[in-house]
Amino acid sequence: MDAYNIISQLKTMFRLQARVERYETLKAIHECELEAGKQVGEHVFKMIGHFANMERLGFPCSQELAIDIILHSLHGGFKTFRLNFHMNGVEKSLAELHGMLITAKQNIQVEPKKEVLMVQKGKGFKKAGTGKKKQQKGKQVVLSKASNKPKAVAKPKVAVNNKCFYWDKIGHWKRNFPQVLE
Repeated sequence: MDAYNIISQLKTMFRLQARVERYETLKAIHECELEAGKQVGEHVFKMIGHFANMERLGFPCSQELAIDIILHSLHGGFKTFRLNFHMNGVEKSLAELHGMLITAKQNIQVEPKKEVLMVQKGKGFKKAGTGKKKQQKGKQVVLSKASNKPKAVAKPKVAVNNKCFYWDKIGHWKRNFPQVLE
């Protein structure tokens, strides 16, 4: 066999493997996302490596497409960077984009966690099993703390027939402040 036939036979043998590797690399490019708090430099180098692998397999990406994919893979903190990058129409290489992203990362503030306080109207929660336990001939009896306390007595309302401390008149509260008696 001559060299041309050997090369074409090798291509047919390894075409399937190259296609699987291309698929896996393209899948890795699309699934690659920068998480908040991670280093942007490592992320961009990883993406550049994927693009180099695609070029080695015979399917190179254009510089603009590679930059667009990298910008898309960044988290929401880079939103203003993306906006400025596209608004200014900047033409940069992948290495220059890498430097710009590292500089921009220093200016991005990590948002603090938003905490929510829930308030429930009503009596609240009762704890089960907080009472004292007492043994009675093999049986457990639970005495709750609430049963040992005396019951609260309702406070009496303002005395209608008593003298007012301010005006020194009987029944003054009833005539002038009826809402207190309700």
